[in-house]
Amino acid sequence: MQGSNQASPAQLLIADDHALIRELWRDMLSREPDLEVIGEAEDGQEAVELSRLSCPDLVLMDIRMPRMNGFEATRTIKEECPATCVLVITAQENPYYQQEAIRSGAADCLHKDAPRRQLLDAVRKVLQREDSGP
Repeated sequence: MQGSNQASPAQLLIADDHALIRELWRDMLSREPDLEVIGEAEDGQEAVELSRLSCPDLVLMDIRMPRMNGFEATRTIKEECPATCVLVITAQENPYYQQEAIRSGAADCLHKDAPRRQLLDAVRKVLQREDSGP
């Protein structure tokens, strides 16, 4: 959630290679008055390109995608748009994925089977942390 001096909702970009996942996340997030989905990417390269154009507040990033994986996309986004935070959401159970996501610059990592409330809480927690600084 953005600072109290900002009336506009936080702008989100969804990056996942599965159209159904993007649609579900978009529908869920769009119902929240403090969140606005401004774009969707079907691979890491598109996520980078859209981030360059729109500088979203947060990118929800899958890991295993074509053209550029989520780790590479996260690193590039954080280099080019340092104010954009990334929340990795993955189906992978291996702890390596969470560790690598954080090393790549993601603010947090969440499993795709997390309940709706946990995803929304994670999004807002990451956004609040970005607003208040380190």
